[in-house]
Amino acid sequence: MTDSYRAEDVVSENERSLNTLVRSLTRFQGRFSLILVRCNYASLRDRILQQVRERCSIQIRELNLLESAKTLYTTIVNEFGEQPTDALMVLGLESVVALDDLLAATNKVRDQFSSFPFPVVLWVTDGVFKKLVRVAPDFRTWAGPPLQFTLPDEELTGLLRQQAEQVFADESSFTLEGDELEAVEQDLQTRGQELDPELKASLAFMRGLIHERCNQLDAALDCYQHSLAFWQQNSHLHQQGLISLHLGLVYYRKSEQNWQESRNYLQRCLDIFESAQRSDLVAKYISQLGKVLRGLEDWESLHNLTQKALALHQNRGSPSQLAEDYGFLAEVALKNNRWQEANQWAKQALEILDNSSNVEEGRRDYLVGHSNLTEDKPLNCGLYHFILAKSQQELDEIQNAISNLDKARDKTQPHQDLNLYLEILAKLRSLYFDQGKYREAFYLKLEQREVESQYGLRAFIGAGRLQPAVVSRGEWGRGRGGEGMVGSLGSSALSRVTAEEQVEIAESTVAVSGRQQDVERLINRVNRPDCKLTVIYGQSGVGKSSILQAGLLPALEVNYFEGRDTVPVFVDVYTDWVEELGNGLGINSTPLTEDNQSCRGIDSLADENSIVKPQLNQQTILEQLRQNEHRHLLTVLIFDQFEEFFFIYKEQASRQPFYEFFGKCLEIPYIKVILSLRQDYLHYLLECARTTKLPIIDSDILSKNIIYHLGNFSQEDAKSVIQSLTERSQFYLEPALVDELVKDLAGEVGEVRPIELQIVGAQLQTEGITTLEQYRASGTKDELVKQFLEEVVKDCGSENEKIATLVLYLLTDENNTRPLKTRADLELELEVTDEKLNLVLEILVESGIVLRVPASPAERYQLVHDYLVSFIRTQNPESARLIAELEREREQRRISEAKMNQVLQEKLLNSELINLVLSSAQNRELDRVLSALKAGIKLKQSIEEIPEETQLSVVTELNNAVYGVRELNRLEGHSGSVTSLSFSSKGKLIVSGSEDKTVKLWNIEGSLLATLVGHNGSVTSVSFSPDGKLLASGSKDKTVKLWNIDGSLLATLESHRGSVTFVIFSPDGKLLASGSEDKTVKLWNCDGTLIKTLKDHQGSVKSISFSPDSKLLASADTSDTVIIWSHKGEKLRTIDEDGIISVILAVDTQNIVLANKYFSLNFLDINDNLIKKELLSTRSFYSKITTLSFNNDKKIVSFVEDNFRLSTKKIIINKSRSLVLSNLGYTRKELDGHGDSVNSLSFSFDGKLLASASKDNTVRIWKISSNFFLPY
Repeated sequence: MTDSYRAEDVVSENERSLNTLVRSLTRFQGRFSLILVRCNYASLRDRILQQVRERCSIQIRELNLLESAKTLYTTIVNEFGEQPTDALMVLGLESVVALDDLLAATNKVRDQFSSFPFPVVLWVTDGVFKKLVRVAPDFRTWAGPPLQFTLPDEELTGLLRQQAEQVFADESSFTLEGDELEAVEQDLQTRGQELDPELKASLAFMRGLIHERCNQLDAALDCYQHSLAFWQQNSHLHQQGLISLHLGLVYYRKSEQNWQESRNYLQRCLDIFESAQRSDLVAKYISQLGKVLRGLEDWESLHNLTQKALALHQNRGSPSQLAEDYGFLAEVALKNNRWQEANQWAKQALEILDNSSNVEEGRRDYLVGHSNLTEDKPLNCGLYHFILAKSQQELDEIQNAISNLDKARDKTQPHQDLNLYLEILAKLRSLYFDQGKYREAFYLKLEQREVESQYGLRAFIGAGRLQPAVVSRGEWGRGRGGEGMVGSLGSSALSRVTAEEQVEIAESTVAVSGRQQDVERLINRVNRPDCKLTVIYGQSGVGKSSILQAGLLPALEVNYFEGRDTVPVFVDVYTDWVEELGNGLGINSTPLTEDNQSCRGIDSLADENSIVKPQLNQQTILEQLRQNEHRHLLTVLIFDQFEEFFFIYKEQASRQPFYEFFGKCLEIPYIKVILSLRQDYLHYLLECARTTKLPIIDSDILSKNIIYHLGNFSQEDAKSVIQSLTERSQFYLEPALVDELVKDLAGEVGEVRPIELQIVGAQLQTEGITTLEQYRASGTKDELVKQFLEEVVKDCGSENEKIATLVLYLLTDENNTRPLKTRADLELELEVTDEKLNLVLEILVESGIVLRVPASPAERYQLVHDYLVSFIRTQNPESARLIAELEREREQRRISEAKMNQVLQEKLLNSELINLVLSSAQNRELDRVLSALKAGIKLKQSIEEIPEETQLSVVTELNNAVYGVRELNRLEGHSGSVTSLSFSSKGKLIVSGSEDKTVKLWNIEGSLLATLVGHNGSVTSVSFSPDGKLLASGSKDKTVKLWNIDGSLLATLESHRGSVTFVIFSPDGKLLASGSEDKTVKLWNCDGTLIKTLKDHQGSVKSISFSPDSKLLASADTSDTVIIWSHKGEKLRTIDEDGIISVILAVDTQNIVLANKYFSLNFLDINDNLIKKELLSTRSFYSKITTLSFNNDKKIVSFVEDNFRLSTKKIIINKSRSLVLSNLGYTRKELDGHGDSVNSLSFSFDGKLLASASKDNTVRIWKISSNFFLPY
């Protein structure tokens, strides 16, 4: 022993440190000081703390940090902010999981510690002190040199011997932490102390126990083997038996491949204890071998072992052990098809537990080796009920079997025995399905999938929602019974690592979500002081809810900001959003636990029995949010699926309270708000900005700094996602399969839809496809999606499969789109009972392949994504056959009904005709014609009874329905809003430009001929040359491009200094004119040569028109000015026109037509004299025109009417009865088909076709009947 560590010297040094600590505490009473104390040993620390209390007269309080602690300053404030003390001892830093994060957060708020009116003593180990110096150097400067307490050599070796004796006598008494054990070894080694071989072997066993409890199985095996080698040489049977036990337990937990090795060691353990005549230990551990034999399915050996166990447990066993023995016998009987015997043994096991008057004593005995069982359930009851249910199923006692399966499910938790829980769900689902209880069976299937996903057994979730991960520590084993194979470390052994793995849970979940980069960006936005609001948007199926619930929420749980804990509050139900927020903040929870109070920011209450719920309203919520700020918390309010809010609160007045609350939340410091909604509902948020003061975001709720887009995966990201998901679930896919799968999923788009990846992946796992050869044999991606849909249909039950197939088919149309249909629509077409349709719709919605869209007056249903349409329509001939069969049945029914109803009513009520007219006006195409014809027939039958005005309404609607305008085709291909379009002179081709930066060339049959790529900004205007050989396109990238009709680029015209807004060729084809936001018009030759720049506009140029002879052109701007120019660029005249949107030079070149947004057409001569003024509508006081187009002879005008009162935007066609300059009379026709605003209109040269471009990314072509205008 070295002199420096003699007992008397260490005691003397510890005494000096103790005196210094006491003086410092007294000296700094009433003000802040940081004191560091280094001590590696808990026993020594406790001894020193007791001495400090005895010597100090001041109040000293202790703060024991939890493993999950994320901040030091906030924790102290929450604990002692309102009850200050004279001095504070902070303990447990060495146990904090995210210690680096805690220290970094502490360093950031270093100066705030000075506000504490008391000294703070940090007790640190050597390891913690090193991290403190490295991670929190600024905070470290508050303290002087650390005080140090240590143990002399004799106490260190004595501590090891004491622990060694305890661990072999009773493992549950082993108290040394891993860090503390390492410190003992390090100190003894530093001091040159050599341990004797026996103590080394004991030390190796203790290290093995620590590795085992931390799930470091290979390290544990090494330690146990090293320890066992010594004890075998020295014939210490007790030690050999215990170490063999733990070797068996660890091998069992590793994998099924190691179960035989586990069996050997456990058998050796029992043999050793028998030879040592320790029948008590044989009785204690014999069941461990029984679990291994059960896993190996060696039923004969298990039966023989159980007979031996019964004899032992009858004399010295607990009721729980006896019950387990009978459970083993029941399983053996079950496997040997002895149903009645299995039934009796299982009942006997349950009866023993139910009748035992000392179950708790048996529980304590049994928990040695069964450390993860819950304290509120009889041990293994779930397993015995499961065995009993299986025997009852075979004995045809189905209802009893279902009852016992329900009990087994209630008494089993996934974290106790995952495989048993999944087997219970599968068996219960099977029985329910066989009983025709399809709804119950379906929800059991969903639960089974969710649990498998949470615990890492399922790589892909199909069309469902990703669930937060649960970290598997191996305690379940790979077969049932793993619940007892954790070892005999006591009930705290595994709970110790639960908090430690909280960070791992978050990181694992984020990784498998495939959205790691997005989660990191969102966390960064939460942590940015300037980012109060984030609006997440994207198409249905990109995984918005999954990324929030399974990615962002777990990440926020371990996030801190400026030393503040983060409190995420998640809301996705809006029927009572105030109550949902209250629940999330813990306001409604009674009583609150200490953990809930600290993490949610709720005030601790002295008497939990007298807790009074606060009155819950918006003010209560806001007050709680302000309290959270003062308690140094960062609160993140997350509103998911926010589009549903607008459908629940249909009136603006009912939405306003939330808007006001939302605005106040943004003004509270350390409150962040996240809204998530579907892309097509994003514009709904504009109402909030318009009606509510939001100064914190400048009332710009859709600013690019606020919105955050979630899109599809890139191919590389998709591969990364597949790798993460499959590694976690050990469902390994061949690399070549992954490459081809991603290529197939990306298709022509080059991106992978998250929902399709999950659906195809889920089917791969269901079918067990792991190689490229198997994948190709299966029919590849399309066949897998088809199989997935077939499985969903089968979930509805055999008698409902036809209905489910038809529902899916009816949610598609001939244009391969996803129409929205109400439940009434489907019921009418299917003629099915309410109960069956409800069941089918519920299963389709919960499966994730159909959306339930809230709407007024009725909910609507829609397929979740366009890509499913082709599988349902073209790849499932059964659907078409069923539809045809259904139609035949309807026709037969109609014929029968016609024969039964020979006499129809002679008279009709006036209201019935009016309803038919209204119904006709709201329908489309054939439905409209049919409705109008019905009204006409009824009118003819009862003409004498109907008032004259009703007769006129019927006739008018019938004429409009038969001789009106119909949709000819729909062009889909743009990925952004379509901004402009133009017909070729022969009317066979259409060119369209879009915000997706492309120009597309189509024929009127709907085929895409070419996609012209080259612009770096949104395309704003397109035009055909008169001969149809050239195209011109203008863009926000400030350029004009000239293209050949084959799609090749001829020239890029770069002269404008602002976005190009308008391009047009002169009728003779010699000139090209372009207008721009730079307030100029430029004239070009058709080879791209700039001729002249026309500069007199005061606003952005919005419209240009050439005269038919190409000698004049007119341009209109946003300052309501029209300028007439010669073709050489000479300015001839300026005309002012309020609200102008379009200018047209009329047929004879000497007349100008000005259209403004107020529905007015002003006809002027070349000298600015008004010839005539026509009003296109009488509804100008609540509507505006946004775009307008004339046909070639100016007899038909079409425009888009924006009715802001009714929130509608319709295309209107008016046709004049004579030439433009004579008296005008217009016949009005309304077209309603686009899903969003219409941006541009264009007539074909002959006026028979009209094309409309929309923000819904489509172009629609309308055919105008020659009988559109009806003379009168």
